[in-house]
Amino acid sequence: MGNRVMSLLSVLATVAVMTVGCSSSGGGSSGSGSSASGPAVFVGTWARTGTQTVTCPGGTTTNAITGNLVITAGTTAGTITGTQPDGCVTTYSVSGSIATAAAGQACNTTTEGGVAEVTTVVSHTLTLSADGSTLTSVGDETLDKTATMTMCTTMGMGTYTKE
Repeated sequence: MGNRVMSLLSVLATVAVMTVGCSSSGGGSSGSGSSASGPAVFVGTWARTGTQTVTCPGGTTTNAITGNLVITAGTTAGTITGTQPDGCVTTYSVSGSIATAAAGQACNTTTEGGVAEVTTVVSHTLTLSADGSTLTSVGDETLDKTATMTMCTTMGMGTYTKE
C-alpha cells in the first residue's frame, strides 16, 4: 500500500508541474481572442484627431487636436509617458487596456504669441482598443494664462491611431 500512495503522489506532482508549465504567460496564444493590454502595447507614435474645448471667463472656443502623441515606457513599472507636440509630458498608470494620468501634473508652455501658460491635469484616460490599433482619449485640464491672470478649463476628446 505504501508504494501505491507514493506512486499516486508522484503522478499528482507531475500533473501539477505540467499544469503550472502550461499556464505560464509565455509566448503562446490562449486562443480566447484576448485584448491587448499592459504598458508595452501603448508604446509608439499615435496620430491624434479630436477636439479640445477651452472655456474661459470671456467665452468658449473649440480647437482641433492634431499632431502626434509619442508614448514611451515609464520610469516605474506599470507606467507610460506621453509626450505631446508642444513638449508637455504626462505620466500614466496602466491597468489592462486603460492608462490613467494622476491629477496635478503640470506643464509650462509658451504660445506662438509668446504668452506663458500652465496646463494642469484634472483627469485624463487613454483607452486602448481590443486590437491595439487605436486609443480613445478623454481629458480635463485647467489652463492658467499667467500673463492675463485668467483661469480656464479645457475638455479634450479624440481617437488616436497607431502609426
